[in-house]
Amino acid sequence: MSQASFTGFITIEDIKKPKYDVNHLLDPNYDSYVRDILPVKIQNFEIKRLEWDDFTGEPNKESPWIAHSYWSIHYDIPKMEISRASSNQKQPPTVTNQKNSNANINQQSEKIKQSPKNQTQITQQSQEKVNVKQQSPKLPPKIPLQQNNIQNRINSRLQNQAPTPALRIASLQGVQRQSQQKNQTPKKSSRSNSNSTLMKQQSPRQQLNIPVCCKLLAKSWTKSNQYDDLLEHETGHYLIGCLCALEFKRKAEQMELKNSENQMQEIKQLFQANFRTFLRIEKDYDEETSHYCNWRMQMKWNRKIKEQLLLYEMYFNN
Repeated sequence: MSQASFTGFITIEDIKKPKYDVNHLLDPNYDSYVRDILPVKIQNFEIKRLEWDDFTGEPNKESPWIAHSYWSIHYDIPKMEISRASSNQKQPPTVTNQKNSNANINQQSEKIKQSPKNQTQITQQSQEKVNVKQQSPKLPPKIPLQQNNIQNRINSRLQNQAPTPALRIASLQGVQRQSQQKNQTPKKSSRSNSNSTLMKQQSPRQQLNIPVCCKLLAKSWTKSNQYDDLLEHETGHYLIGCLCALEFKRKAEQMELKNSENQMQEIKQLFQANFRTFLRIEKDYDEETSHYCNWRMQMKWNRKIKEQLLLYEMYFNN
């Protein structure tokens, strides 16, 4: 086989604003090791540069292999709650002792009543209440029956309309006209009867943001730490797990935000299908590189893995 079977899932066409030339960074003269570009941080996901000290597990003496790496990926589903304004968030209730709070309220009210300044304010408020009662408006004069019917029809027609400032009756038939200042440009308004436009205005599209990570497990082991080529191969296993997490994140975040249990199930199914795909890729990686013994094929896998990491880095960090 002349080329690696792994072709990747993301291309330069998926990047809106490429930061650098990937092919220039993948120059064959400087493409021997995949660990050269590590560590890489993609949003909050940090892909570390592995060393032999990270393989702390107990070696399997019966295994014919010198080293073995285990990785796991993890993701978090955000709370799918659509909030139009932060002011709509409910504040947690504060629990207090009812007896003490009632006693404090009574003491404060007694102090307020005893202060001379507040006594004058209380008397002024009582006088204002009396004045309001005394200054109640007079009843309107009676209107003839015919004019009253006309006015009722006008009121029923205008009942559901929004109040308009500076309105005046121009004639007995109730024609209303809005007073405008001179040299004032009329206001323009545009309406759309399209249901899609109304839906976009009422419910704006929100995008998922799913944190992911991939970790090398502590049970990863090695029998010898003298082979740099073997460390490259084991790093490739770990990076395939990182690519698995990043591809799941890319696909899941292309889904629209919905507050439903069906979407949770869809994300779970997407994760399982993506995970099985990369397990097959990892199996092909071992078979094609002969567990790092086929170094020429190992370099081709290194190149493709580095290319995919750089593309994901530009895709998410834009």
